[in-house]
Amino acid sequence: MRILRRALVLSAAAALSCCTSQSPGPWDALNEQTLAAFRAGKYDACIESGRKGAALADAETDPKSDHLLNSLNYIAICAMNKGDPALARDSFERARAVAEKAGDNLQPNYLTTIYNNLATLAWSQGRRSDAETLHKANLARVEKAFGPDSENVALTKANLGALYLELGRYDEAQPLIEAALAICQHRNCPQLFPIQDAAGKLYTKQGKFDKAEAIFASTLAYEEKDRRADVSRTQTLRAVGDLAVARGDDARAQATYERAIKLATKAFPDPRFIAGVDGDLAAVHARQGRDAEAEPLFRSAIGVQQTAVGMDATELVKNLDGLAAVCARTGRNDEASALRQRAAAMGPSIH
Repeated sequence: MRILRRALVLSAAAALSCCTSQSPGPWDALNEQTLAAFRAGKYDACIESGRKGAALADAETDPKSDHLLNSLNYIAICAMNKGDPALARDSFERARAVAEKAGDNLQPNYLTTIYNNLATLAWSQGRRSDAETLHKANLARVEKAFGPDSENVALTKANLGALYLELGRYDEAQPLIEAALAICQHRNCPQLFPIQDAAGKLYTKQGKFDKAEAIFASTLAYEEKDRRADVSRTQTLRAVGDLAVARGDDARAQATYERAIKLATKAFPDPRFIAGVDGDLAAVHARQGRDAEAEPLFRSAIGVQQTAVGMDATELVKNLDGLAAVCARTGRNDEASALRQRAAAMGPSIH
């Protein structure tokens, strides 16, 4: 799922920035190693150093819950990204227990981050009702803790709105995403551009193409000036490609998806994201009758999506159906039938 995968990255950033130590020491050195591994997509190394950090935090003579929570969040997010949902859930649940035990001695944004990540994990495992419940509870929590116009409220509303967007519940998504955007525009908060992207995706789905174009242009203008925004830019480029598809401009869509893949390979080497854009690009080639170009991209995307945790099943179904159509057009009817059966077996709700 595109939006909430973006939300997970935001949650990671929030967790990592809010939980830094005020007095540098051995834990801080491990924390820096963990952060470096996370940013480089080296998830095994991230988990290893995160575990060391968690063990060190547990052993501190003056225990700091923020140290332990930060390490646990690293472990969970990297576990989710590498495809280990059991470790991810165990780490997030342990973090929730630590945060709830700390109670008023802990800043509310720690618990906010944990609940958001638990909701994202629930979505990735197909527990959509659980994800909605967690986001709603989180929104009530942050509105009480921070007031109605805080950055935490904006991010939580954006995450709930993003979930409704992916479910096709646009009337419920719109007020949440637009409220989040208004808060962040007023406060110039770090989450502004990802939330702008969510608004652009919403307007694309609603057919409000000019509004979507204006938002994406604003986001890209910022991201292209700041090399630190390369990861974010890959997501925006994919959204612009989707907008081009919606407008019927396959040439622009192809060029934009190719830019997104090239940048992601360098700056955001998450195989799930690249697989998603591979599938998007394959669909463009297929519509243009370029089956020889579409087929390897479909197969590459399916190879990742059929095993990757955190990958929305709708993307896998779309690519199975796309590859089936290619096989049928090229005379491989038995394989086409098998692919369609695989897609159908995933259930009518996915289609």
